[in-house]
Amino acid sequence: MLPSDANFTTLRPVRKASVASVAKYRARLRETAWQDDCDALAGPVTMVNSDLFCANIENFIGTVKIPVGIIGPLPIKGLNTNGDFHAPMATTEAACVAFHARGAYAATRSGGIVTASLYEGVIRTPAFVFNSLLDAGLFVE
Repeated sequence: MLPSDANFTTLRPVRKASVASVAKYRARLRETAWQDDCDALAGPVTMVNSDLFCANIENFIGTVKIPVGIIGPLPIKGLNTNGDFHAPMATTEAACVAFHARGAYAATRSGGIVTASLYEGVIRTPAFVFNSLLDAGLFVE
């Protein structure tokens, strides 16, 4: 069941965030959220730099702080990079960083990870798994 027209207005996407557009969305958020939640989303640093987020998100209303851990070193050998890297991970899930750190350790002990991006995009198709990068390249060919 749709809300009545009196109580229902669509949020139109805004390409370029501004203090005014953020205020408009936050006003809408206040209908269902606590004031403290709204204030936490758009602190002074976020509001001064709101234009920096425009390329990353639609209907921008703010930012959140998420705990960040680090894993590595992880040897990566690819078309555009080759070396040992530490990877930051943002999560609120307990033990998630430790879990990935163990995977990075296993990958390091096995000689590292070889990568090649054959396509970049969002698609909804079956996934194919190959034994080697060469087999994947032959399949694409």
